[in-house]
Amino acid sequence: MRWTVLLTGLMAIQAYGQWNVPDRIILDGAAPSDRQVHGLATPQDAGDGASAGTDRTSAAEAAVATGTDALNIALVPAPAALTPGMRIVLLPTAVNTGAVTLQVNALPAMEVRKFVDQPLDSADLAPGRPVELVFDGTAFQVAGQLHPGCPAGYKAIGRTACVEAVSREPLNWYAANVNCANEGKRLCGFSEWIQACLQQDNIFGTVVDYEWVDEAANSTNLAKLMGVNETTLLPDCKSGGHRVPTSTQRFRCCYDR
Repeated sequence: MRWTVLLTGLMAIQAYGQWNVPDRIILDGAAPSDRQVHGLATPQDAGDGASAGTDRTSAAEAAVATGTDALNIALVPAPAALTPGMRIVLLPTAVNTGAVTLQVNALPAMEVRKFVDQPLDSADLAPGRPVELVFDGTAFQVAGQLHPGCPAGYKAIGRTACVEAVSREPLNWYAANVNCANEGKRLCGFSEWIQACLQQDNIFGTVVDYEWVDEAANSTNLAKLMGVNETTLLPDCKSGGHRVPTSTQRFRCCYDR
């Protein structure tokens, strides 16, 4: 291993040189300042010594992120700047709803991207699911595989499905199923619709009339509707009714991810 050693003469004349040290060096000075090696250059060869700063720049920092789309993390020690190649293993605490930025300590917030130049989609991040990021000089790039997100215009229903954020124009029950299937999606199920309506990032504010769902009719030759209380005629996440499937009603598609 190569070490750069400071040589100090009796007349305070300083000189610099390099020694090849075949064995390990034990620093056992009485004070902490006597147990340090300063001035190591950037390592060039496999056997060169490396400073703690050099080692830290190539190591991944792990941090818990606060926020939903505007994320913040606190690294210890706090970096003086964002440097290209910096790696961070991010642990989100919330599901993102769209494009994401990341602020490291008090440094400027930077965009988080996937596939080089694409912003994150809703539900690309999930609580407790680590994501590795690499700073490329202008943005944080996702270095690993993301859990599949939701298409544009959809919101996450848990980890496995997405629901359309706004209902579609009325069609009969059969046509609604075909309409969703033609896009690689499906009519939302009864339980999914209720979950999407009740969860925090919900669809309740977009419910304007009854909507078809794809299960739980509990009635011969009738299809199930959700979204309106039959007594008050007001939007309701837990109320619905039945109609003949040839009648026309609003609907929304769901997507398996």
